[in-house]
Amino acid sequence: MTRTHKGWLSQRSKGKYYPAETPGINGTFYLWLTTPAGQHPVNLHTTDLATARQRAALLTLSLETPATPRDPTAFLNAILDLAQWARTRLAQNPAAKPLPSPFLDDVWPRFATLYATGPHTLTAYRLHWRRFQSWATQNRHTTFADITPAVAQTYATHLTAQKTSAPRDIQTLRRIHRTLLPQAPNPFENLRLPPRPSPVNRKYRRLTHDEILRLDTSFATHAPHPEYRLALHLAYTYGLRIGSVVTLTRADVNPRHHTIYHIPPKTRHRKPHPLALPLTPPIRQLLRHCPARGPLLPNLHALYQHSRSRLADTIHTLFTHARITSDPSGHASFHSLRATFITLMDEANAPFSVTDSITGHAPQSMHQRYSQPSLKIKLHWMNLALPPLPPLPPPKERPAAIPVLNLSSLFLPRPKKT
Repeated sequence: MTRTHKGWLSQRSKGKYYPAETPGINGTFYLWLTTPAGQHPVNLHTTDLATARQRAALLTLSLETPATPRDPTAFLNAILDLAQWARTRLAQNPAAKPLPSPFLDDVWPRFATLYATGPHTLTAYRLHWRRFQSWATQNRHTTFADITPAVAQTYATHLTAQKTSAPRDIQTLRRIHRTLLPQAPNPFENLRLPPRPSPVNRKYRRLTHDEILRLDTSFATHAPHPEYRLALHLAYTYGLRIGSVVTLTRADVNPRHHTIYHIPPKTRHRKPHPLALPLTPPIRQLLRHCPARGPLLPNLHALYQHSRSRLADTIHTLFTHARITSDPSGHASFHSLRATFITLMDEANAPFSVTDSITGHAPQSMHQRYSQPSLKIKLHWMNLALPPLPPLPPPKERPAAIPVLNLSSLFLPRPKKT
């Protein structure tokens, strides 16, 4: 980390601290101060290294005058006062103030320096700004003074005609103008915008048994890695989401109790209760293909952590090879296996409490909430409801627990639309 007069400069992204010069992080800079009370990070409210060094110098320089308190609470209060003083000092600096009407080419660097937000949000804002800057340049607008309410309304109409999210783009431009020119009239206020579309409740359709067999053939033939077929069998047997499938670990499997204990990632924070899934004979055969330690599907787990979109595109390609597409009855995707499992359990007249205890859905009544079906009952209804899939070939040897290093070999490109 960069050493300052009385501390270290680092940048934070996704809850982790990195050295200040680490490329590609684009995180918020923090100044770590060392005192008798310990080390304390101070948020510098910037993602620009030069600005962070300037603010760190102001803070460390101001710490030389008063004596550092030994009480941790008093020290933190002093740091908060110094941070406020530093922001006031920067605001009074004429070099830090924006020009009355900055050129469009100078807007984004200044806004990115002054506005404190996360890297992902800043990336979205930059996309909105580049879109507006390209349009304004084509229409010969060079400064913010050229953007009148009429021009802003014309741009909003242009976004609507291009079927772009006009409210989000206009909100970003409104925020940029407020940050750089807080005293000037904001041309992006009070624009006539189309109403935001209401969220669509996407319905996933169930798959027929013939489609399941075609899908199994597609995963066995066209998948770039055998773990895709294992993921298909797990999702079909238990109705699991893709996030639950790829995060299953060997520690979740309890062969002594013939059970898989798993907490779904989607509900892990608000409902950290494990689901008890019975081990079926096909799943026992499947576990012979999985490593003895770590994730059951280490390669898909690594790809899921690296790029979920790549994994989704590959699964979409495999569905296309199986000739399974969406229709008016619902959307066809990997989540359709969950809809298929629930539908087959309902058609077999399985109690709701049994299905909900496997899928993890919220119970529909107090009776189902207190009902706890045994593993034997769950296995009975699953064997009664689910048609069997083709068996997996026996493994030649137990795979290694270390995932492959070349993640590009694990995904397929999304097929082009004709």
